[in-house]
Amino acid sequence: MPDPIDAAVGREVAKHRKRSGYTQAQIGDFLGLTFQQIQKYEKGVNRISAGKLMRLANLFGVRVEVFFATVNTPEEEKEISRQEAKELANYYMMLSPKMQKEMTRFVKALANE
Repeated sequence: MPDPIDAAVGREVAKHRKRSGYTQAQIGDFLGLTFQQIQKYEKGVNRISAGKLMRLANLFGVRVEVFFATVNTPEEEKEISRQEAKELANYYMMLSPKMQKEMTRFVKALANE
């Protein structure tokens, strides 16, 4: 399974590649790689080196930090989880008492899997 950070960076590379109108083969040629290697980078299966990220940033005309734009820090992940929990609790409170019991039973079953 790909590392979540490598996958997020790969998605950003793919987004900027497509936005710039390049194919995976063209990026592969630019970096001296095969298009299959670019596919693996974009899926997060393989890690992209700092040097290659810098070259891609220059090619796309962006700062290298943009490739990390969707990477969440552990603290941000906790905050996202807290926000989602609050949202779930608000929806739960909108349910009838009977549906609340059913939902509780459902969530417990999911948690035990």
